[in-house]
Amino acid sequence: MKYVVWISLLVFSLSDLADAVTLRCGSKVIQVGDSDERVRMHCGEPSSIERETKSFPDGGALDDRCFFGTVTVEKWNYERGYGGIPTTVMIIDEKVERIRVRTGGYDAGWVIPCR
Repeated sequence: MKYVVWISLLVFSLSDLADAVTLRCGSKVIQVGDSDERVRMHCGEPSSIERETKSFPDGGALDDRCFFGTVTVEKWNYERGYGGIPTTVMIIDEKVERIRVRTGGYDAGWVIPCR
């Protein structure tokens, strides 16, 4: 029984790692709310960029932000080199909306309509 508790705690702690609060690029720290220019300046060009346009005439929420109309979502993928952890930075309206360590699929978690 003791091992079941430890395994459960380990699984929950690993799932929390998927959504990172910050991204370190050299001596600089990137966080939610930073501009896409700041990310490029300190982290360089991403390995790849995925762009998707979403339409929310009645509003769509991601985390605590509500978006209306057409929104362009960019996912900047950084491979981070040998020994680094692959990371995706979600950019909306030229601002960092989310930083996620890539451990599997990337679900934006949109809630429609906004609440």
